[in-house]
Order: sequence, then C-alpha cells, then structure tokens
Amino acid sequence: MSLKNSHQGFSLIELLVVVAIIGILGFVAYPSYQDFIKEGIRNSAQSYMLELASQEANYLQDNRAYTTTLTDLNVTASNEVIDNYTFTISISSNTVPNYLITATPISTGIMASDGNLTLNHLGVKAPAAKW
Repeated sequence: MSLKNSHQGFSLIELLVVVAIIGILGFVAYPSYQDFIKEGIRNSAQSYMLELASQEANYLQDNRAYTTTLTDLNVTASNEVIDNYTFTISISSNTVPNYLITATPISTGIMASDGNLTLNHLGVKAPAAKW
C-alpha cells in the first residue's frame, strides 16, 4: 500500500486571488453604499422638515403668527439628522404670514456636498431633484 502525500489548506496564490476579488468588490460597492446612506439621511431630514411645517401650521392657529424658534414647535429630530444638518426657520416681513425652513448640511458631515434643502409655507420644496 502506498501513501500519497495529501496537502490540506489553501496555497498563497489562492488566498491572494480571494483577497483581490474581495478588494475589487468592495471598491465597486462602497460608492453605492455611501449613496444609499446619504439618501437615507436626506429622507430623514426631509421628514423632519415636513413635521416642522405641520407644527408651524398648528402654531399659526394658536398664536396668529409663525415662529422662528425650533423648540416652540416641539419636534425632535433623530441623531442622524442632527449630526448632519442644521435647521433654521426664517419669516419674511410681508403682511401675509409665511416661513422658509432650511436644512443646511454640516461642513464636516457626510452630507457636506449635498446642498441645502428648503421648504416654504406653500409646501414648495427645493431643490426639486433632491425631494
């Protein structure tokens, strides 16, 4: 009876091929993953802005004026929204009550290159491509 040499395990070449394939897949998938994350954060910010707009309508009914103070509206944003955007409400001095809610990306966050989001008292959302 003869004994055959049997090698178990993987060769260095096989391991390098697997590592290279994983690296290529990661390189291709990472930008799509980043876009997916950004879209989710943007959607959360938009949802928060719509909630602010709803509360502004309630505030107008109760106080006959809009507010520029976020805490007056009693709406809480998620951590991902707070970490990536700052929100402001501005009111025009026109005789007709109106407001503009602006979400500005934080310059050090993942959304820094995304640009501002706005929502006004008529429900006009800008930029349209981001909504």
